[in-house]
Amino acid sequence: MKVSGFINLKKKYKVSAFRWHVVELYRLELVSEKQILAELNISRNSLRIWNRAYQRYRLRRYYPSPKRARLMKAKTDEVALLKKQLADTQQLLQREQLKREALEIMINIAEKDFKIPIRKKPAGPPVRSQTVDQLNLHHPLVSMQTLCELFGRSRQAWYEKQKRHQQADLKSAMILAEVRRLRLNLPSVGAEILHHQLVGFRQQHGIKLGRDKFAKLLRDNGLLIKRRTRRAKTTWSNHPFRKYPNLVKGKKVNAPNQQWVSDITYLRLPRGFAYLSLITDAYSRKIVGWALHPTLEMEGPLSALKMALKRNKVSEHLIHHSDRGVQYCCHAYTGLLRKNKIAISMTEQGDPYENALAERVNRTIKEDMLLNRGFISYAAAEEGVQRAIENYNQLRPHRSCGYNTPEQAHRMRGELVKKWRVTKRRQAAKMQSTESMAEA
Repeated sequence: MKVSGFINLKKKYKVSAFRWHVVELYRLELVSEKQILAELNISRNSLRIWNRAYQRYRLRRYYPSPKRARLMKAKTDEVALLKKQLADTQQLLQREQLKREALEIMINIAEKDFKIPIRKKPAGPPVRSQTVDQLNLHHPLVSMQTLCELFGRSRQAWYEKQKRHQQADLKSAMILAEVRRLRLNLPSVGAEILHHQLVGFRQQHGIKLGRDKFAKLLRDNGLLIKRRTRRAKTTWSNHPFRKYPNLVKGKKVNAPNQQWVSDITYLRLPRGFAYLSLITDAYSRKIVGWALHPTLEMEGPLSALKMALKRNKVSEHLIHHSDRGVQYCCHAYTGLLRKNKIAISMTEQGDPYENALAERVNRTIKEDMLLNRGFISYAAAEEGVQRAIENYNQLRPHRSCGYNTPEQAHRMRGELVKKWRVTKRRQAAKMQSTESMAEA
């Protein structure tokens, strides 16, 4: 090798690297010792020093010190761990991709074969919105945009949905507060009556809420009334008094004070019962006479009849209808009816459906006004009955009266519009009765 070659090597490498390279050329016998000494102008001793230093460098490189060995081992272990984690991550990613593909297939099958709306908006809250809410709860550090993009939706759409939900919750809270306010005077009024009473309130606040959705809202908040079906026997018809025929069967009324219906119901006391006698106008459903008595004797129904006669103008064709209980068949009661020229009508077979209107009023006044909860004393029961009947007559609308209160309907004339829901059973019974009348 010429001098110019060594000079070029010296320019290319650092001093130490240049020396190691010269020693490697010497050890490989590519250049001689005399040539190196001559061209580099160094002594033989310097070349030996370079050779010993090169040997130490080689030993340090391939046989490091304990400290350097520990550092190198730590780096090697870290690299191996990272490689293992990378392999595990790739395997997990493959499994997640497979799982996502399986879920996509399941969703497609559910929507196509079973008609279950998952991606589209179903009848209830959308599944995707609930999923995003749950993911946001469990992964708060993940951005909302990332979560929404999983379902092909934008972040703005999610926030708008949240805003609509908040508005819906506010409207539901307003409806529930108004229901609780109405229930202060009508404690057990049903959902359909409440829905009608809230018409003005809903229009005032711009709330659109159907009957079924309103009933579901009450059910979800525990505000639906559970009806009780247990009854106590208050009628004793095995007596020697005269039993009158049924005069109201198939008869229609188109004005108040044409037909009164009477019945007796019971209220619970700590030691026994108190008995409430009611007389109701069949046209307006207004309670025109009532009396609370501690026993089932005829004084209770007689007091109710006297109240009805005192507060109402008796028409010429008024009919008084009741069951065949001894209280209504006794001479004192029937004598007062005949004295006021009131026709007497009674059930013929002892069937409660022949006096269904009176039975229905009993149930309404007890369940809707919470008279079936029991009272601590007779005086408390009497006070509760008076307040309940006033609220019933003045506040509670009736579907059979066109959603008018009994007090409002009592001032009307003509046929009232019925707001009943025609069920399949009632429609079938009506068709059956029409066919029997046609055959007759």
